[in-house]
Amino acid sequence: IVHELTHRWQQAMPEAMANDIINAFLNSESDCALSGFHWFEEVIASAIGNGVIESILLEQQAFDTYAALPMSFYADADIDRLAKAMMPLIEEYLDQRQVMDVAFVAQYLQTVASTLPDRCRRVASEMRGMTLLTSSAYATQFASRLHREWQPNTLVTIMSESVNGFAQRPYSQLPTLVLTTKTQLKTLAPAVRRRTVERLSKDTSLLIFADRSHRPTIYYVIGDRWQDVETGLERLVSQSPASFNGEWYRSRTPGLVPN
Repeated sequence: IVHELTHRWQQAMPEAMANDIINAFLNSESDCALSGFHWFEEVIASAIGNGVIESILLEQQAFDTYAALPMSFYADADIDRLAKAMMPLIEEYLDQRQVMDVAFVAQYLQTVASTLPDRCRRVASEMRGMTLLTSSAYATQFASRLHREWQPNTLVTIMSESVNGFAQRPYSQLPTLVLTTKTQLKTLAPAVRRRTVERLSKDTSLLIFADRSHRPTIYYVIGDRWQDVETGLERLVSQSPASFNGEWYRSRTPGLVPN
């Protein structure tokens, strides 16, 4: 019950405080900022509702036995480990009657980086809330694969005809996956940076890269044909790489000369 109440308290947070916390994640230099943001609400609710409260209700030995069990705080291994690691900081804030602030987020991200150093930096972890931006309805079929493999809490699909004003929309604050062919790339022009076009050459049949100069990150899978795009997405999903910046994969069409 307290776990769910904690979610309600988080949702009732004053707007200014909520904005400060969101901006603390957006402005953080931590490699784990995106994945940490997606885990944040469940980690806090689990640490309080399934950790702090249980530590009050149970004898110390019984609580230690309970806390040592895998996924005893939450039915997701990553969130469970983070919730347990965050308990001391949360108890400190509760004892001092402090509210969550920018310093709390900074310490939380340090905990994420030390507790899940590899998993927090994976593309799949960053994309727990994401926008799928594509130039064709053909690519919308890939959304089910993304749901199955990356299990995002939020997945917003945007087509090229809705791309105007993209930067002003709430979903632009989510990490974005762009799926398009080279010929249709121009239809996404309002949301695609010039450097994206500059990376393409005549002989490139498939290009996968990330633009981390944009906050949040934009990942691109661009192919000659939609079959190439599908191949690229399969490679990205199946290999589940650590988050990257710049070019991650490129294949070329035999016989063509780079322009």
